[in-house]
Amino acid sequence: MNIRTKCALLVIVFELTLAVSILLTVYLTKNYFEAAAESFAASRRDTDAIGRLRSDVIYEMSRLARPIDSDAEANKIAQGSEHIDQQLRSLTIRAPEALLTDIEQSNDDRRTAVKHALDSRATRPAAFTPEAHRAFDLALSRLQVHAQNELSRAVAATTEAQTTTTIILFSNMIVGVVLGLLALYLIRRWVILPVNDLQKATNSLARGDRNAFAPIRTPDELGQLAAAFNQMTGQIGRMEQRLVQRERIIAMSELVSYIAHNIRNPLAGVQSSAEITCHQAADNSQIVEQQRHIIAAIDRCLRWFKQIEHACGSIQIEPRETNLHELVQGVLTVFRPLAGPQRINLHVIGIDQDVTVCIDTRHVEQAITAIIGNAIDAIGTDGDIELSHARDDDHQHWSLSISDSGGGIDPKIIGRLFEPTFSTKPDGHGLGLFMARKVAEMHGGELKCYNNERGGATFTFTFPLELDGYPNDDRPADR
Repeated sequence: MNIRTKCALLVIVFELTLAVSILLTVYLTKNYFEAAAESFAASRRDTDAIGRLRSDVIYEMSRLARPIDSDAEANKIAQGSEHIDQQLRSLTIRAPEALLTDIEQSNDDRRTAVKHALDSRATRPAAFTPEAHRAFDLALSRLQVHAQNELSRAVAATTEAQTTTTIILFSNMIVGVVLGLLALYLIRRWVILPVNDLQKATNSLARGDRNAFAPIRTPDELGQLAAAFNQMTGQIGRMEQRLVQRERIIAMSELVSYIAHNIRNPLAGVQSSAEITCHQAADNSQIVEQQRHIIAAIDRCLRWFKQIEHACGSIQIEPRETNLHELVQGVLTVFRPLAGPQRINLHVIGIDQDVTVCIDTRHVEQAITAIIGNAIDAIGTDGDIELSHARDDDHQHWSLSISDSGGGIDPKIIGRLFEPTFSTKPDGHGLGLFMARKVAEMHGGELKCYNNERGGATFTFTFPLELDGYPNDDRPADR
């Protein structure tokens, strides 16, 4: 998952959570406050209505206690009684069933008392008893107490609604803080730490540390950038090693040229003098044998100078279509007289007679010869050497592997085998493997070495099938 997708998901989750929290807060606050406010308003209305009803009942009771002098006054009292009934019916308070039944019974008694008083208004004194009104007022007082209790509960519900709203808002604040901290943590993990690692690795690389690798924390763009940086660091290290090696070769080439220039002429003079002495001395003279030893030693020295100059100089290859089977068989023909007495078997695997490749025959033959010669020396006696040919799956490269059954190569020195002047042989110059790899690289290929699981070592040449586009002047000397 890339950084853009991660940040988009983080923003979406944050916005959705915030939106849900706000909507939930609004919904709960609205419901809590509406329910509490409605309950409070209803209880307050019922309490006030009961208070007014009790006042009307007390007024009616006091009015009936006085004589009724006219029909108009009687009608007014009857209308007041009807108004009390209407007020009682308009009450919406939820009260116990027994209390409501008691109030209705008391109200019936009150109406009966009012009717009896109005019917007997001509009588002196009026036939009115206040017990029914007092009982009705007592029932209303109990209802009023109940309404006041409901009002108290409504007030408590309002307070609870305020507390709940506060808790919801505080919870939303906590959710926002947690989301913010989570976003900071993820940004630190996804962006800040990888960037800091890259910065530290870059600073270390700038100070010359070629082992400065950035840890790959995530597979996103920054992880890919860290992987690319690590690859670049490794390439820089390898390029520096090759540059140092090339500089050493250049310096050695200059030194060899200087030494060869100053020694070749004196050696040639010594060789000429030795040859003249051989011609002038008798054939069976001891001087002739000694002079021949001198001539042979000078020849070896001059050949060694030529090898060093050849190794230090540039190689010009001339690729052409070559039958690989004939090339390999020609090399093995040279080594069979040497391998036979040492009981070393030479095998060819997978190289058909019609296999052709595009290579410089002379240089590749010298490279193969150097590898087989080292293999024979490593085996000593009683062993096998196998030469095998294969093509890669991409059909763009082919390989030639030379495996031996010797003792293998010490892992500590396997990385130095292709360095010039490095050799494990007492009389070796370290130029054979160096030149072999140089030939492979001049073809645009490579030469690798590794130990076999069953013992011994394998050297594998890898060459491209097509050499077009690799002129001699542009082909790298070291890849």
